[in-house]
Amino acid sequence: MHLATYFSKGGPLGDGLPAYIERIDETETIRIIRLRGAVGRDIGDDVAKLVEAMQQQGEVFEHCLLLDFANATEVDFATVAFLVEALRRRTSNKSWVGVLNAPPALIAELDMAKLTGLIRVFTNEDVAKADAKKAEAGT
Repeated sequence: MHLATYFSKGGPLGDGLPAYIERIDETETIRIIRLRGAVGRDIGDDVAKLVEAMQQQGEVFEHCLLLDFANATEVDFATVAFLVEALRRRTSNKSWVGVLNAPPALIAELDMAKLTGLIRVFTNEDVAKADAKKAEAGT
C-alpha cells in the first residue's frame, strides 16, 4: 500500500500501516499521523511512491495534516522532503501541514531548508486542533 493512501479522502486508517506509523487519528478538520521509530529513512524510501500515487489520485489532501514525532527516534532530510511534498499537494488554501513534538534535528532541518514559515510547528496538540478548526472556518 502506498503512503499516499493514508492522506487521501476516505483512505484506510489502521490496516497495514507502515512500521513508522503508530496510528492515525482523524477529526473533521485534521488528520494526525502518530510516527514512531526511525522515520527519516523509511519515509524517504516512500516519497517517490507517494508522489506517483498522489498524481494518479488527484485530490488527496483536503484537511490539515499534523505529524506527531513524539515516539520518533530518528529523522533526516528525507523527512523534510516528505513534508514539502505533503505541503505541495494540499487541495485548499485552508489546509496546512504541521509537526508536533518535533525533535531538534527536524527543527534544524526545517530551518536550513527555510521552511519554518511554511510548515507549522506545534508544541501542543490542542493548539494544533484549534488552529485546524480556524483554518477550516476560514478565519
